[in-house]
Amino acid sequence: MLGTFAMFSVRCTGKTEEALLNQGRRIRELYEVSSKAGFDIDEQISEMLKLGCRLLNLEIAKVCQIDIDKNTNTFLHTHAPEEYGVNPGIQLPLDSTFCSMTFSSEEAIAIHNTGKSEYADSKPYNFSHLESYIAANINVRGKKYGTVNFSSRYPRPTAFTDTDKDLVNLIGNWVGLSLERQTSQEELYEAKENAEAASKTKSSFLANMSHELRTPLNAIIGYSELMIEDIKDSGDTEQTQDLNNIASSGHHLLSLINDILDISKIEAGKMELSLRETDINELINEAIETIRPSLKKNRDTLVVTNQEGLDHAMVDPIRLKQVLINLFSNAVKFTENGVISIKSGHTIHEEKPWITVQVTDTGIGIPEDEIDSLFQPFQQSSTGAEIKYGGTGLGLAISRRICRLMGGDISIKSVEGEGSTFTIWLPIDQSHEINDPPKMRNVAQR
Repeated sequence: MLGTFAMFSVRCTGKTEEALLNQGRRIRELYEVSSKAGFDIDEQISEMLKLGCRLLNLEIAKVCQIDIDKNTNTFLHTHAPEEYGVNPGIQLPLDSTFCSMTFSSEEAIAIHNTGKSEYADSKPYNFSHLESYIAANINVRGKKYGTVNFSSRYPRPTAFTDTDKDLVNLIGNWVGLSLERQTSQEELYEAKENAEAASKTKSSFLANMSHELRTPLNAIIGYSELMIEDIKDSGDTEQTQDLNNIASSGHHLLSLINDILDISKIEAGKMELSLRETDINELINEAIETIRPSLKKNRDTLVVTNQEGLDHAMVDPIRLKQVLINLFSNAVKFTENGVISIKSGHTIHEEKPWITVQVTDTGIGIPEDEIDSLFQPFQQSSTGAEIKYGGTGLGLAISRRICRLMGGDISIKSVEGEGSTFTIWLPIDQSHEINDPPKMRNVAQR
């Protein structure tokens, strides 16, 4: 706002020293009102109107919104003696008010004695009986919006000066900027509310649909597995293979539904965690067992380096195991005839102790321009890797959000064509000391 006031302070040519001093004093007072702490925009405008009345020695001030097409003049903000009944919300015919002349002019309008002026027989004078009036237009977002005007039922003993017009122009510009800011804030708030409502509706829909789908899907999986058991000894390999395909596809679909349900719960703020002290290495070893068939299939070497004494992390073990399995599975999926390294340990970052689990692979890596969006739901590589390797783009989004719910995070470093390293950061129960130096166990497995 100071820049707006400064713009008017340079219009000095032809003014007396007294006028310049008066203008400078007024600008300082306006700036003091505009910069008052703790006032919202409506309160600032109200104080600005009061100050304008005092500086101009007038009794009525209004900020009006003009609608030419509807011929309306609506009072948005007012300051006047209570008995005048000049209140916000009043709407008058535009052509019956002096605002009609102000709005059609590019310059400030100033009338110090209406009854003895060219406006003595005008419709606005006969309607309002205002004897003195000064006003300027308000522009919002580059378009005429309304007027700011100061008036009185009594004539002024002297004519308005150029400094008075400068003052009203200045207030008009300030009010226009304030209304722009208020409108933008209201639009942002409305957009935020709409986005949150849409997100909650979406999450609720996905959660309900996921729940409804899981029941029949579990039945399909269950019956297919029962049928496999029933015909296992019959020697009908073709039918057994078909049933295995049904069960496998069912499990894949169930996994997808569970992911959708998880991301929906997280976005709706309904995922509940059960935090307790957990031995991270035990979870790592359990998660490794789930990826052994994939390791063998892709002919990968697994190297596990676990630091001892990692039993003081405050986490939800079930959810953390879900994260570990997801990262381990991704590393194996995108690596063939390579090395998967899993390393756990303590570290200090930003003066805070953490337990970290690093999962490094020598696989296809990730393009640099895609790393930032990697943890967004349903985001997949644009290189076509998803066609070959499959996936929904939910696993990493869910994993990071679970870690953040536990007070941790997941970070990534990757080079396309060389591999990736995902690091899980977990908070430590600081009532326990960290062993230093660490004791490491290094195990290489094919």
